[in-house]
Amino acid sequence: MKLGDIMTLIGVVLIVISLIVFFVYNPIYISPTPLVISIPTPSPPTPMPISIEAGWEPQTYGDSQGITAVHPEEDQLVLQAHLIDGDPNYSQGNIYLDLRSAYVPDLMGKVPINMVGKEISVLVKVPNDFADDPSHPNGVQVFVKDSDWKSQYGPWKNIKWANTWITITLSPTTGEIPTGYTEKGFDPTDIIMIGVKFEMGTGSNAKYDGPLYVKDMYLC
Repeated sequence: MKLGDIMTLIGVVLIVISLIVFFVYNPIYISPTPLVISIPTPSPPTPMPISIEAGWEPQTYGDSQGITAVHPEEDQLVLQAHLIDGDPNYSQGNIYLDLRSAYVPDLMGKVPINMVGKEISVLVKVPNDFADDPSHPNGVQVFVKDSDWKSQYGPWKNIKWANTWITITLSPTTGEIPTGYTEKGFDPTDIIMIGVKFEMGTGSNAKYDGPLYVKDMYLC
């Protein structure tokens, strides 16, 4: 081997040794790139509309005859009321929808339905004559019935404003609902009927004959 080649080899060796010594005493840390896992947020359930054409009826039970008729008109249900405070038959009136026979395409073949964790919401509106006594306000509730005809009524909503759409709701549960009512043995996983109840304010001695309005009914 020629002297020049030996010197070149020695130079390369020295460079390698220098690099090794440098990295031993001056380590380089490479920060790992964090792994980001994106977990999609579940979308809220899409509200299920209940059509005004689904088959709503006035209830005819002995103590709940205050709604005498109901019919769809444009985008709302128009109820004809004959309500008398203190009357054993006409102090309250209900409309109802029997889900077993109603025209609700998304529920076909699925009734009775489990309503635990779900909500029913509707809008109601009343004329001036139904909201004219703030000391004895008339009220409204959403209700449901299970396949044993046991009932649950949502929170009582005082009607203090006329000619304004008011939202009322019910989230069926096994427990009691403040200002509502739960019949003993009621099963929120076995719902076959939904409805809306209007009632005269206790002690008002009032009478109301005229229309009431309901629209935008949703299960969500």
